[in-house]
Amino acid sequence: MVQQANLYEYEKDLSASLPALAALPADQQRRLNAIHAARRRALAQGKALVKAWAKRLLGVEEGIVLNQAPVRPLGELTGRKRIGQHFTARLDGLCRVDVSVGTYGRRNTRDIIFHLKTSPTAPNDLATVQINTSMLSDQGYVSFLFPPQPDSRGRSYYFIIESPDSVPGDAITLWAYHEADVPDAHLDQNGRIRRGHLIFGLGYHHLNEQEGSVIVERPLLNGWGKRVTSWDRIKKAFQVLNAQGLQGLQREVVNYWKWRTGRA
Repeated sequence: MVQQANLYEYEKDLSASLPALAALPADQQRRLNAIHAARRRALAQGKALVKAWAKRLLGVEEGIVLNQAPVRPLGELTGRKRIGQHFTARLDGLCRVDVSVGTYGRRNTRDIIFHLKTSPTAPNDLATVQINTSMLSDQGYVSFLFPPQPDSRGRSYYFIIESPDSVPGDAITLWAYHEADVPDAHLDQNGRIRRGHLIFGLGYHHLNEQEGSVIVERPLLNGWGKRVTSWDRIKKAFQVLNAQGLQGLQREVVNYWKWRTGRA
């Protein structure tokens, strides 16, 4: 399902997913709605779009790795954008899907909606879960819980995540392995197949274990980093040359060579 080593753990089954906006206390709803209204204004929208464009131009979100595997955010989940993921359940009792999200370091305000289906063309959802994004952690997991699917082992499923009320500057993103090529784990955006697959995990209800427990299979999220590219090394060489001259650059090259050859 995923290209990284998985984490298998037993944990107490959560009674429910995080709440939707409508289920939050009234004062909290008012605060979130006020934040959203401010972010919807024309000036705020213009700033958000310029910021997103600048990030793409400068490649700010390129070269990111998770446990040494290249990953990327899929852009803000807004309006009509829908991210879909195919997968095959490994065990019976499928009852949970965890998806890695990014919050852009801010408190977002709108709900995301999760649809579990047997296929993209299935007319009905097996489960639908709606969660408010204000409680999500950056580069963490959001868990969608639903009634166990008793005969899920070996079956193919599909889920869609959307956030129709979100706008640029007030939306989350989903993280994906962008160089992964897993036959039964296709990723799509609005029905169009994209390379890679989401960073996600699955949970299975286990009746044979302690009452109310699930086994959760998902990638670890403690290995985020930045991939060092050839261009990064060239830029560093120019910085050393400018600050320390030719002798400093020579020392840097020698140290790098020792590191590459294991002599450091």
